[in-house]
Amino acid sequence: MEGAIVFLNKSNTTTNSKGLFGFEDVSMGNAILNVSAIGFEDKTETVTLKEGENTEREYFLAPYGKISFTSTRDGTRNIYTVNYDGSNLTNLTVALKEDCWGAQFTPDGKKIVFYSNVDKKVDQWGEW
Repeated sequence: MEGAIVFLNKSNTTTNSKGLFGFEDVSMGNAILNVSAIGFEDKTETVTLKEGENTEREYFLAPYGKISFTSTRDGTRNIYTVNYDGSNLTNLTVALKEDCWGAQFTPDGKKIVFYSNVDKKVDQWGEW
């Protein structure tokens, strides 16, 4: 994956177009390695660096695992989430009783931002 950010203790770099990265002049011994990319779970582990040893590794990042979408299956437009495997379908906005749509997760995957007409205000074109 290109553009992932890789931290090794206090140093960092990004992966290249082939998903490769490297560090030079690092201290030997135990170090915390963290690989991070928008839309994916971080991968963190303790690695032991030894003089003269090749510490080549492969890392696989899992997507956050949630998909958001809008549906009118309950009568109004609501925001739903579902796991990437189709399990755990959840209506997030059913309690609002008004239309909600256009949801996007924040980059850390912890919050969701969406449009709604909950406050019944009219926009500049006269639409709810």
